[in-house]
Amino acid sequence: MPVVYVDLLLLVNLTMNMLVLWATARFAQQAVSMARLFLGAALGAIYALLALFPDLHFLFSLPGKILFSLIMIGVALQPRSLTRLFSLAGYFYATSFVIAGAYLAVSLLGRGQPGIGPTYFYLDGLHWGVLAIAVALSLAMGRPVIIALRRGLQKAGCLTVEIVLGERRATVQALIDTGNRLRDPFCALPVMIVEAGAVEALFPPAAKCLLHMEASQALAEGQWAGLARWRILPFSSLGNRSGLLLGFSPDAVLIQEGTQTFPACHLVIGICRETLSPEGRFRALLPPEALATA
Repeated sequence: MPVVYVDLLLLVNLTMNMLVLWATARFAQQAVSMARLFLGAALGAIYALLALFPDLHFLFSLPGKILFSLIMIGVALQPRSLTRLFSLAGYFYATSFVIAGAYLAVSLLGRGQPGIGPTYFYLDGLHWGVLAIAVALSLAMGRPVIIALRRGLQKAGCLTVEIVLGERRATVQALIDTGNRLRDPFCALPVMIVEAGAVEALFPPAAKCLLHMEASQALAEGQWAGLARWRILPFSSLGNRSGLLLGFSPDAVLIQEGTQTFPACHLVIGICRETLSPEGRFRALLPPEALATA
């Protein structure tokens, strides 16, 4: 019968929960505070302590484990909708499996002796140094797994985004593009790429002609001069080492997830004169940072 030190059990679970939640937020590109991470990890650690009470074994059934993991994610990462909650849960479970696998592998290589109980799994002789190695390996080797999961979660779905400029509004379907790292060089805000035709309704007829010009042409003609909203955005891409995009600063960008609508973080809109999706599935590319708290 193994001896269980409650303080050590609490510390180990708190540490592992913090690491898994932090890695989940990092891979899912979810804004999070350390205070919320700690609170979610503490709830998970308390849940682990309940395994010491045989009368509470029902809490460790599969539905119980899923429910408590969703509570941890909800408290720590504060998803804005059920859709985002389940998306984060996918990252959480994948991250947990990767870290747990590395934890077990490094421990067994270090000749730790495994033990299995009705509601727990333990390893004798595991040291913090071994744990640090396991976490480092899991973050390095698990990255391709998480990237594949991220692409799978994002491939099927698009978000409905409403762009507000004064009294005018334009609604577009946007794909979350993890490869979109474009930022305004002056204010460092992330840039959402939108087809020119999708935002025509935001501008009076005199300004619509700018949307279909090359940025360099608009810059040369000076039609945008004096308008603080307009931006010139340098970019580089495959086959185009340097280029310019015309952009503007909207009053607001609203994101719809399911039945809920929430404001995105501050964004600059970059105007693309080409079609983004040949099938017409989306007309904008949304940077992941847009889902962070504004």
